[in-house]
Amino acid sequence: MNIPNAFERLDPDIQRMLWDMKWTSLHGFQVDAINAWFDTERDLLLMAHTAAGKTEAAFLPALSTIAPDRGRGSVRVMYVGPLKALINDQFRRVEDLCVRAEIPVHRWHGDVDAKRKRDVVAEPTGVVLITPESLEALLMLKGNQVNRMFSRLEAVIIDELHVFLESARGRQLNSLLARIDAARGNGKRTRRIGLSATIGDVAEAQQWLGGNADNTLLISSSDTGEKELLITTFIHRPQRAFADETATPETDTGSPAETVEEEDDEEVIDEGALLEIAEHVLKRFSGKTNLIFCNRKTDIEELADHLGRLCKRQNVPNEFTVHHGSLSKENREAVEQDLQSGRPHTALCSSTLELGIDVGYIDAVGHVRPPHSVSALKQRIGRSGRREGTVPRMWLYCPVLQVDTQDRLVRQLYPDLVQAIAEVQLMTEGWVEPPFHVTEDLSTLIQQVLSITRERGGTKASELSELLRNTHAFKGMSPQVFAQVLDELKRRDLLEHAEDGDLILGLRGEKLVSHYDFYAAFVAQDEYDVVNGKDHVGSIPIMVEYAPGHRFLLAGRRWEIMEIDHERRIVQVKRSKRKQTILWPNAVGHTHRRIHETMRDILVSDTVPPYINAASREVLTWSRRVAATHQLAHKQWVLSQGLRHLFTWAGSRGNYALMLYLRSHGIEATLEGSTRCALSIDASVPVTDIREALGSLVATQPDPARLAYEVLGETVPPTGKHDHFLSAPLRARSFAATNLDMEEGALVAQNLLSSLS
Repeated sequence: MNIPNAFERLDPDIQRMLWDMKWTSLHGFQVDAINAWFDTERDLLLMAHTAAGKTEAAFLPALSTIAPDRGRGSVRVMYVGPLKALINDQFRRVEDLCVRAEIPVHRWHGDVDAKRKRDVVAEPTGVVLITPESLEALLMLKGNQVNRMFSRLEAVIIDELHVFLESARGRQLNSLLARIDAARGNGKRTRRIGLSATIGDVAEAQQWLGGNADNTLLISSSDTGEKELLITTFIHRPQRAFADETATPETDTGSPAETVEEEDDEEVIDEGALLEIAEHVLKRFSGKTNLIFCNRKTDIEELADHLGRLCKRQNVPNEFTVHHGSLSKENREAVEQDLQSGRPHTALCSSTLELGIDVGYIDAVGHVRPPHSVSALKQRIGRSGRREGTVPRMWLYCPVLQVDTQDRLVRQLYPDLVQAIAEVQLMTEGWVEPPFHVTEDLSTLIQQVLSITRERGGTKASELSELLRNTHAFKGMSPQVFAQVLDELKRRDLLEHAEDGDLILGLRGEKLVSHYDFYAAFVAQDEYDVVNGKDHVGSIPIMVEYAPGHRFLLAGRRWEIMEIDHERRIVQVKRSKRKQTILWPNAVGHTHRRIHETMRDILVSDTVPPYINAASREVLTWSRRVAATHQLAHKQWVLSQGLRHLFTWAGSRGNYALMLYLRSHGIEATLEGSTRCALSIDASVPVTDIREALGSLVATQPDPARLAYEVLGETVPPTGKHDHFLSAPLRARSFAATNLDMEEGALVAQNLLSSLS
């Protein structure tokens, strides 16, 4: 080892294991983490690019702490990962580190045999790698064992921390860790180590980990930031209808091949664009190992279908497979094994392969349409370029439908391409979205209240309030709102008072927590299982009325429904030569105002980014011409085709708040475009009415929950999994906390007023 000090602080068995693994040095980043672990009592936030050795930086010192007694006495180190597949990968790495020290390593998730879990409960030792959902189940079902199982817990290692910072799962996990500390009963708090490559607000991450930023030490590695990226645009003309250009003799026999059932011209062009993207992918990605991300499962399946037919037509091996959350575990694992095999292989995937699952060396990454965040873009391009001497590489594909002056103004700006350029520019500047702190996630609060009640067999309302309202997840929630939620749960028979006054589960609550689906904080999609003979292919959404003879794409193959069991939600299928498209529900994330502001700057600039192809430059010229015509460099109010457009360039949450406030004043405002960077109002609405509403928003900055309830009333939608148990006013609190930024909305209103004066 060329850095002996940190190495010598490791346990001798861990040192010998590193020698066995032919380690010749420790990265400076790992040295800093090891020294920080032994020199301080603080939590650690380890930030480094993908494949920088974050896992070892966290585990080497933690394992060295527990190695002298072989990790006996309780679970000593707990690793929490967001995915079962990631846990399986890390299990192998951690087990290798623990061999010489004879420290037991245990996996704990839904695919692990029940006997193995019982053995850990009976004799808790060493390291446990677990998901938040399995940890939830463990605490609920083994509540009286928690103190014994974690009495000597030294460290909690949280991988892919950025995934948890802004999600219901993160708030759930934050609560679960507080519950473990409380169950230990010694007043001590377990040290936490967070790992991530992409965090936009370090202070927020430090507070999430340690309760306050001062309690968490940041350790980061240097990153050259070098990347190779090209935005590639495919332009389609509205008069060119899509035909089944990839028809083969196989589909020409018998009935004519069916084209995709389309709803409008844009969908037709999307299909044509995917065909051109497939041709480019086949040329650029064949013979290597790659990942191609799509925002929509529909795009994944269509792209895979095109690639399969192109490979057949050109008589070349089909190296392209599909990986997304609606496929069976067996199908996903087969794709992961193909990626690890070293043979040329490209997976068309959703966010399921965005995180740190080991899929071997990735040569390049593709991306169809820009993601909603810079964080996702950075995480995905970082899956490539992990070998020494290589850099991350990405082709970012932007399908574009050429529009004319008769189309809506926002579409004339080609916002998808402009957003893609903005995200790349921000990524190269080193900017990433800060997490949005949701202060009132009442759905996850309900889950934690019921879970703690089940874990303890009953509890006092004051104990619940003290435990939960002191966690980062629910800090700032008022006692009044907390009490209102408990009242709702009692009214719904989810909770009831025992004779001694303690809260216990009601009959409905007992039924709810007894179902395995309760452990997850997120909503599972309602789907039918798709079965081909004895093989489970995957699942399809319950969004249409399926019937025998219906055809669809799944796992990159064409299927026809033979039989449907609606009661068991099982669809029996056979292979088909024809296809139809299933439109999966699209997960739409919020977009930060910095992206929209950068889009505006790009539109009014004359600088041509060096990372866009010729077609992208042409489309950018079109969009800038429209921006100049409507003077978007200094105008925010634009009249076009009977609509008054308010170009706020605010984040989607700020624009959503402004839209609801205008509607509360009787002004029907609508968010414009996929990027939601502008609002539109019918031109017949007097400007004085709009000005009056904007001025009122600036002056009052109303309570967002009250605004949501005023506009949406009893129809306010549930935001989280358990929000349907709440009254409409409480649902409005969850909705507003997740979707509205009233402070930004008021600032937008002030800017709009200033721009009109």
